[in-house]
This record gives sequence, structure tokens and C-alpha cells, in this order.
Amino acid sequence: MSEIIFEVREDEADGGYTASALGYGIHTQGDTLEELRAMVKDAVMCYFDESMEVPKSIRLVLRMTGDELEDYLEVRDPKVKASIAASRKDLATGKTRPAGKLLAELKKSAVRKTE
Repeated sequence: MSEIIFEVREDEADGGYTASALGYGIHTQGDTLEELRAMVKDAVMCYFDESMEVPKSIRLVLRMTGDELEDYLEVRDPKVKASIAASRKDLATGKTRPAGKLLAELKKSAVRKTE
């Protein structure tokens, strides 16, 4: 098996995150995304015994709404926060820009960060 995919959701009631493997009965939780990643790895190792093929990679897919994504990005990156604020101001004044242009600006900013 080459990969196992987990759907990750924010636990609104208790805080933290939950993860469920697609197609397997593997479920776990963590207070932070970093803790959740460690818990997922541990859960996968516990689920697959020696007679089973262990996945070579684990993919976590975080499900969130557009508002949740905005909130997440605002907290993580001041440039994204500024870009979102500019978009909101443009929207309020009747000036808008295509979503593709905003995404291109964000990608360009992300590329500069990794260089």
C-alpha cells in the first residue's frame, strides 16, 4: 500500500482536531495539528500488524470552510492578513478583483518565502 488518507476536522465542541482514515477504522485526535500528526502516525502503526503492508505515506486532508481557511491564514501569515484586509476593503467600496488574481498574489508570496 502506498498511501493512507485521513480526513481532519477541527473539533468545535471540545477544541483540537480529529482524524479519520478513509476506508479504515482508524480514528484519533490531538489538541494541535502537530500533536495530531504524531497521533495519526502512532494509530497507523498500531492498526497495521506484521502480516499487513504498512502505508508508505500518510496524507492528512484538512476540511474547512472558506471562513475557517481565512482565519487560519490570517493567523499564520501577516501578508495574507493584509491581502485579505485589502480584499475586504475593495469589496466594501465596490472594487473587486478576480479570485485568480488574489490566488496568484498569494502563491507568489508563498514562493518568495520558500526561496
